[in-house]
Amino acid sequence: MPIPRPRAYDTWSEKGKLLATVADCKLAISDLLERNADEADRKDGLDIADYLLRVKDGSRLALTDYEYPVIWDVKY
Repeated sequence: MPIPRPRAYDTWSEKGKLLATVADCKLAISDLLERNADEADRKDGLDIADYLLRVKDGSRLALTDYEYPVIWDVKY
């Protein structure tokens, strides 16, 4: 399921309908970010990855001292 950036939902939704018709399939486009993004996030055009990497206080992305995402260091 595609999760478009805020302010891009309408475009994705229209293209999704066209693709679903052409491919004869069902396609759902999530409006999660469209519904939940604040004005600053809309202006910055944040995508789902930006939200997943953000620290809880919203101050900045959760980056290491070497400026790569902290999640890259997670051992599974």
